[in-house]
Amino acid sequence: MSEEIKRIEVGIRITEFRDSINVTQRAVSEEIGIAYQSVNKIEKGGLRINEDYTRWLYEKGINLNWLFFGDGNMLRHERIDGENLSEFTSSIDGKLDKSLDILLQLKKRLID
Repeated sequence: MSEEIKRIEVGIRITEFRDSINVTQRAVSEEIGIAYQSVNKIEKGGLRINEDYTRWLYEKGINLNWLFFGDGNMLRHERIDGENLSEFTSSIDGKLDKSLDILLQLKKRLID
């Protein structure tokens, strides 16, 4: 695959992601401190994506494997920190308890 085609594919994915988070090219250029024209050229495949834009996309949640290779989901999976882990496990515990109750009720109906 040629370098130009690769840049165009990456640019299309950048645009798709940027649109999905409702951010304009102008806002990107202001946030990362590069010219609006550079953002536009990167998304059209005329320029190779730079480190600042890549970092900004990553911070916004893009899956870099998807961005550069088209593999996987658009969004990366976040690590769960201690506070979120506690919240997450409480949520799961509640769902498991509810599921167990339903299964026990079904078992009772089948036996009776």
